[in-house]
Amino acid sequence: MTSKSGPSYFKEALKSPKHWASLGAVVGATVVGAVTGLWIPLVAAASVEALYLSVVPSVSPFRRRVDAKFEAAARAEKEARVNATVAGLTLADRGKFVEIRALADQIRRSFSNADPETKATMEPTLARLEELVDGYLKMLVGLSHYERLLKAVRRDDLADEIAEIELEMQTVSERVRESKARRLEIVKARLAKIDHAGENREILETQIETIEDILRLLNESSMTIRDPRALNADVDRLVDGITGSEAALRELDALLGETPELDIASARE
Repeated sequence: MTSKSGPSYFKEALKSPKHWASLGAVVGATVVGAVTGLWIPLVAAASVEALYLSVVPSVSPFRRRVDAKFEAAARAEKEARVNATVAGLTLADRGKFVEIRALADQIRRSFSNADPETKATMEPTLARLEELVDGYLKMLVGLSHYERLLKAVRRDDLADEIAEIELEMQTVSERVRESKARRLEIVKARLAKIDHAGENREILETQIETIEDILRLLNESSMTIRDPRALNADVDRLVDGITGSEAALRELDALLGETPELDIASARE
C-alpha cells in the first residue's frame, strides 16, 4: 500500500541494493576484524555506510526515482480500486463510465496537439479532467444505491400505510391510539426519508448529466480550438455549478449505513 503522506526516503535508502552491499561490507569487515584484530576495514566500511545513509536520502536523483516509484504504485492501486468499483456497476453504467473515461482521454490527446500558448492556458482545466471522471464514477455508484433503495421501498406503500393507520386511530381506544400514533410517527419518518432520497437521486442524475455536458463541451472545443480563456471560464462555471452531490452521498450513508466509498477525488460541490 502506498502512503498518503508520501514516501520515506530514508526507508527507501535502507531497502536499496546499494545499502545491502554496504551493510554486507560492514559485516565482512567485522568478521575480518574479529579474526585478525585489524579494525581499519570495519572503520572504513562503517564510514561508507554512515555516509550513504546521511547523503543518499537527500540527493535529488534518488528522491526523483523514489517519487516515480511511489506515483506508479499509487496509480496502479487507484486503477485497481476503480476497476473493482466499475465491476460492481450495472452493464449500462459500466458502458457510460467507459465512454466518459475514453472521452477524457480523447480531450487530453486533442489539446496535446494544440499550440504551446493554448496548452498552457488550458492546463488548469485539463488538470480537472481526472477529478471530473472520478466524481462521475462516485456519483454513478451513489445513484445506483439510491435506485436500489427506492425500488426496495415503494413510496405509495408507505403512503397507504399512513392512511390506514390514521383511519384505524379513529375507532380504537385511547391506549391503542397512543401505540398506533408512535407507529404512525415512524412510518411518516420513513416516508420523509424516501422522499428525500428521491430528491437526492435527481440531484445525482443532474450532476452526472452536467459532467457529461462539460466533457462534451471540452471535446467539441478541442476540435475548433476556440478561445481557451473563455473555455476555461465556461468549464469553471459549470464545475462550480455541480452542487449537492457530496451532501447526497453523505445522506445515503445515513440511510444505508454504508457509503459508496471511493478513495479518489470527487467533483467539487
